[in-house]
Amino acid sequence: MLVMALGLTLTAGADYHGKKGHKNWWEDSNTKEQVGITPEQDKQIEEIVKSYEPRIKESKKVFHEQKKAFYESMKNPESSNAEVIKAFDVMWDAKYKAKRVKLDMKLDIRDVLTTDQRIKLNNVRDKWMEHRGAEMREKMMKTMENSKSDD
Repeated sequence: MLVMALGLTLTAGADYHGKKGHKNWWEDSNTKEQVGITPEQDKQIEEIVKSYEPRIKESKKVFHEQKKAFYESMKNPESSNAEVIKAFDVMWDAKYKAKRVKLDMKLDIRDVLTTDQRIKLNNVRDKWMEHRGAEMREKMMKTMENSKSDD
């Protein structure tokens, strides 16, 4: 039961990649239709996403600043091990906080969905993952075939 709840939690924030790149499920009209998102739910989700945008942007900014500081400490021949470790820990703390803000948003979005919609969304995600896995296997096979023909 815990595994199913975790799966539904993660599915509520599932990301899908199309030809134009990264896309969240709530931005995809086909997925929203399959899940049965109502216009009211769509509006609620949009409001949630907009309310989190400044926090997500700020948390990403802080993470990138801390990442830069870490790399600078690594490059600095005068940095002690303790200073590098401290910069590393600060960077990963910022990364955790950025991920947590996104998780909070996804959980708020999840709360808008009915149990049936969560199950449907999970099924959509599973199908996408199967498709994505098949694509990856196909790419890997082509790469292997190409490398064999180069020998």
